[in-house]
Amino acid sequence: MANYQHLYAVIVADECLDRTAFQLAKILQGVEDRVRLVTIDNALERADKSELRLKQMSTSTVEKIVQANFPNIDQHRRYRYCQLAEGYLRFAIFLCDNDDLIVQQGHLGELLSDTKGYLGTVFGKEGPFQEADLEALTVISLVERCGVIGNLFPELEQLCMLVKLNPKDVRERLHHMQKTNGLVARAGRYFYVTPIPIAMVCFQAAWSKWAELDPKPFLESFPSGLVHSFLTRMARASEGSARSSMPTFETGKCPAGETYLQMPMRLNSFFF
Repeated sequence: MANYQHLYAVIVADECLDRTAFQLAKILQGVEDRVRLVTIDNALERADKSELRLKQMSTSTVEKIVQANFPNIDQHRRYRYCQLAEGYLRFAIFLCDNDDLIVQQGHLGELLSDTKGYLGTVFGKEGPFQEADLEALTVISLVERCGVIGNLFPELEQLCMLVKLNPKDVRERLHHMQKTNGLVARAGRYFYVTPIPIAMVCFQAAWSKWAELDPKPFLESFPSGLVHSFLTRMARASEGSARSSMPTFETGKCPAGETYLQMPMRLNSFFF
């Protein structure tokens, strides 16, 4: 661009961190009249209120896209897929791509509306993903989002240490799912589970597997830097239909003086 004054360009940088966007803007100083820079991130927080933000796609819009691309799928199943996806187009497309498998395994009607039933068609046995992939999904569902990339990788390491999983193996599986099944989304250096029904079911599975029998040592060992994200996950869970069976949390002090969470033992009806 510096050598050819007659050229114009639009540069689009996807998954672009704020720091990278700033560096790109500096590089392009002097050619602003010929270059338009579009930076895209998936950050959950909005740092600058002047930024343009895309809202989550409506279910009706997802239905129209799915109908145009999968006209041969029974309209009732298409509708259920879109309802289950809750505005996440990639997830709805993944469901449609696997329609034959879902029909073959019989997860229709009430079973299809059950998110746990859907996960059973995706992971293990005849599903396209392994049980270890579900375990990777489950561990990051413990928090609203988890650092996985670059200098935030220690967040994933801490979570994996808590539940005795290999963080490098979990990272590889998360990367694979982020690019394929739509159950893992990326926001800069963070990964998180989507859509919300999947995240809630995975969180329930995580609690049942790693904490329910003896929650106190689990909560006392929970990484201190991720406690806020854990509480945010719980707060989001309480917004749904599980509100009546949600456990409550209090802040306490462990022997070392650090803050930890104390949970009542009302766990049998956790979420569902």
